[in-house]
Amino acid sequence: MNSLEQKLFYRLSLKSIRKGITYFDELPDLGLEIYLTAEEVADDFNFELLKKTLKNKAVNLHAPFYDLNIASQDRFIRKHSQSLYQKIFQWGCRLQAQKVVFHLNYNETYYREHQDKWLENCAAFYQKLLTKSRGTMIAIENTGESLPQLFLKLQNLVNHNFFSFCLDLGHLNIFARNHLSEWLDAINNQPAIHLHIHDNNGEKDQHLPVGLGNFNWFLFLEKISKNSTDLSGTFENLSLQDILISKNNFLNFWRLSCG
Repeated sequence: MNSLEQKLFYRLSLKSIRKGITYFDELPDLGLEIYLTAEEVADDFNFELLKKTLKNKAVNLHAPFYDLNIASQDRFIRKHSQSLYQKIFQWGCRLQAQKVVFHLNYNETYYREHQDKWLENCAAFYQKLLTKSRGTMIAIENTGESLPQLFLKLQNLVNHNFFSFCLDLGHLNIFARNHLSEWLDAINNQPAIHLHIHDNNGEKDQHLPVGLGNFNWFLFLEKISKNSTDLSGTFENLSLQDILISKNNFLNFWRLSCG
């Protein structure tokens, strides 16, 4: 079995877990990636809930991202954002999470003239976080970025083996579908890449099962299977049924791409 097949997760919100929805019985061979809101990270009770619920399940955490900016020029926004990121990374380390996923959250409109400084401030923050790592990696996710240059610049500045990409393939299909070759070049031979796996029609972030949109799965997986990157991935679908369809279709594409 290819190592990727042993490093697959599914995503659930903490809200779902609080309702008793875990899918542990239905998806025993997959790890769990948990999305938390800013309000949930602020409440220490939620860490105890996670610790009690997860037991020996492999886990990633997905940090909140709405309206957060760890390199903001507004010190109140910056302080609040950094505090939340520090806390969720601490939770990840204490839970022995494999990865904590953060969005880049760069705003071209505001920071075009100060991009280098913004990246330097981000890098300094992530370098400080990683001094506390017990093996937990940081993975930075693409959202609306059409090209990978900002990620490469930030990665070079942080310069740490536990700092990597989270390549969201649904976002890639909407915002960067005409630049797939550039993203493939950027991730080629990266030490580690985490994939967010879902599909769409190229216009809306629908989180469809793999193969039910128009992303070119075979082309992408054929290319990525040829490099030496340590791959993992999370199925980001909206129901158990859709996760199961995604898992089946994705693994079929993956096995075909590996020849």
